[in-house]
Amino acid sequence: MKVHKTLQYYRKRKGYTLAALAKKIGITPQHLGYIEKGKKTLSYSLAFRISHALEVKPDELFLEDYKK
Repeated sequence: MKVHKTLQYYRKRKGYTLAALAKKIGITPQHLGYIEKGKKTLSYSLAFRISHALEVKPDELFLEDYKK
């Protein structure tokens, strides 16, 4: 499962920069960048905050078939 690629897809689709989304969810852009690169894992609580900011269901961040 490639959560980092799914997260990046939804972030870009919504038009957010790393900095803008990070500010909205209360983390640093560096932390979000590490998650998108797959270097840090995504906690459930952070997944909920991100999904709320991106206006998607939390489980959508964990789907591999996100582009359809």
